[in-house]
Amino acid sequence: MWMGEWECSPNQVEESSLLCDLIDVLGSFVSGALMVIWLSRMLGPIVA
Repeated sequence: MWMGEWECSPNQVEESSLLCDLIDVLGSFVSGALMVIWLSRMLGPIVA
């Protein structure tokens, strides 16, 4: 992942592991959105 993987130790309590999953999903979503924005900026002048 572009911003670096969030380190989540497996011996944490359930709330922390849930938070780690949420952070991981949000990080993946943000990186995916940035990729889409970057691609649209690169392809925008070509398509238009």
